[in-house]
Amino acid sequence: MKTTRCFILTLITFVTLAFVPNSFAQNEVNTAPAYVVRLAYVLPKDREAQPDIDAKLDALIKATQSFFANEMERHGYGRKTFRFEADANGNAIVHHIKSTQNDEYFQNWTGDPQAMRNYFGEHFNLEKYIFLEANDVSKERLGYGSFCGFWGGVASIPASGECFDVSVAAHELGHGFGLTHNFYDNSYIMSYGAHRDRLSACAAEWLDVSPYFNPDKVVTRNRNTSVELLSNSFDAAPPHALRLRLEISDSDGLHQVQLITIDENINYSEYMDCRSLRGVRDIVEFEIIADVTAVELKVIDKSGNIMRTVFDISDTVIPSSLVVEIPDANLASAIRDTLGTTLNDPITSIALSRLQTLSAIRLGITDLTGLERAVSLRNLNLASNRISDITPLKNMTRLVHLNLQHNQISDIAPLKKLVRLESLYLDNNNLIDDIMPLSDMARMRYLQLPSPLLTDITPLSRMTRLVELYIGKNQISDITPLSKMTQLESLNLSNNQIIDIHPLSELTNLKELNLHNNEISDVRPLLRLSNLNRTWIWGNPIIDREPLVTLLRRNPEVKIYHKKGGDPLPVTLSRFKAVQTGSGAFIKWTTESEVDNAGFYIYRSPTKGGEFKVVNPIMIRGAGTTGERNEYTWTDTTAKPNTVYYYRIEDVSHAGEREKLATVRLRGFVSASGKLTTR
Repeated sequence: MKTTRCFILTLITFVTLAFVPNSFAQNEVNTAPAYVVRLAYVLPKDREAQPDIDAKLDALIKATQSFFANEMERHGYGRKTFRFEADANGNAIVHHIKSTQNDEYFQNWTGDPQAMRNYFGEHFNLEKYIFLEANDVSKERLGYGSFCGFWGGVASIPASGECFDVSVAAHELGHGFGLTHNFYDNSYIMSYGAHRDRLSACAAEWLDVSPYFNPDKVVTRNRNTSVELLSNSFDAAPPHALRLRLEISDSDGLHQVQLITIDENINYSEYMDCRSLRGVRDIVEFEIIADVTAVELKVIDKSGNIMRTVFDISDTVIPSSLVVEIPDANLASAIRDTLGTTLNDPITSIALSRLQTLSAIRLGITDLTGLERAVSLRNLNLASNRISDITPLKNMTRLVHLNLQHNQISDIAPLKKLVRLESLYLDNNNLIDDIMPLSDMARMRYLQLPSPLLTDITPLSRMTRLVELYIGKNQISDITPLSKMTQLESLNLSNNQIIDIHPLSELTNLKELNLHNNEISDVRPLLRLSNLNRTWIWGNPIIDREPLVTLLRRNPEVKIYHKKGGDPLPVTLSRFKAVQTGSGAFIKWTTESEVDNAGFYIYRSPTKGGEFKVVNPIMIRGAGTTGERNEYTWTDTTAKPNTVYYYRIEDVSHAGEREKLATVRLRGFVSASGKLTTR
């Protein structure tokens, strides 16, 4: 095992740049106090500057500063946070930089990791400052329009769009403070999760001694840290852990060491573990269960100095391992495909222990025996097989994503210890009546769990970070356990026995809500759901539809489906009928609700695919906006007896917008009820 040691400088792929500074003098750029975050606005030469960019960056950096203060306080370190360069009024100073390159150049950079540091290093002392630069690119993304941010010695984000965000700014600045990617929890700010809003305990402890979080500390930069490998060993038994025992010393006093896995081929690193350190000398041990070729020991001392030591993991320390029998040939084939081995190659215990992702869909798998050796799996997809026994999964505690839908599973007790799960799909299995094994899965974000036997969802109450939840087709009546799930964006409760939906009134992030086929009569709680885009409520005994109309007034874009197979509000047509009488064709129709409906026109055609022409010269007046049922009639006196006609009805808004609602067929003297055609 080979070691190298150097002062930390993490460089991720960035862009070649050429800049012309236009808002600062050369002798002023290094006058800010040491260890502060400074702001820059980079403008391509062919784009107009945002007039309010200084105010936007001021708001962003202050919100990011508050995020770190809140999280440090949550971890018990007080409201520690970084400082930023500000004027006498406390407003952020923004350095405007006009680039000599155009917008297209920034959208298609190929990545020169040193260019950004080279430029900023010419004008600023990057040993004393971290820069957060906002790049004004039209696609509002960096690097071929793919990335929200970069760390290349400078924290870079787009100057507008969804990536101009506290979580992105905090993530990139986190790299500047010495933090590494951490994917153990998608809520961690150093992950790639969609809802990053937390610092890990190790990250907070690390920042506690950072000079950026301790403005009154006198910092002496040095490289006094030493790391010595005392021993390394490899467990012959599963899960084949590589064990490192190390001695770490630093005359300034030790604070923390982090174990980082690295891939030097793609310049990528990821957090694995950490240890708190004490005194000027300490001995630590790490256990590694992952398929890695090198690891990094990153140490921060009490003065905030950071040193890293890289160990190349030689294959010579890895012993030969036993062959694992996989009785199910289809499962064995999927594993070999993932490992890149041939049919004749044995599947070894060591190979399985290093496996992190396995997808084996629609392969007819019935037996998971042998898969229990894959203890490092993070992503496992076994959908659409014939699996009934999932006992081999019980110790896969590193699993984050698990898909078991379309199998024959009834007992989910083996999932009890998989508390790192963030997504779990169990739909279309046998009858699952006990979900207590899921009760400790507080990290869950995506869950599908339909089962005709499920009545009590109390075990889900700790899943307050859920974003999507599908528990339709059950026998649920009490949804109180959902009341704290305020991050929910999509919720399916269809085909249950729910009467009271008041527990949903605080779930204001909901965008999609499916409630069809329940026993709901009062829909007033929906009025609180200001972000709702679509809701399905047909098949409920709703007494008063007025709250639905109010919801539409507040948000005209929301789609409310309250008739199976029909159109969403604003105008819902429940009946359209044509009857031949002695005086002509008698047309009758019924609406269940109307929004901004000025009136109706009736069209007629001799064939279904022919040209429809208006037959009522004067628009039939509508009810405007109402949640009440209305019935309408009109007679086409020009209709000839014993003649085939097709009638079509159209509603018109007060703004003149028209919508075709339905078509009905009339033949001779026979009454014909039309099948409503949805748009």
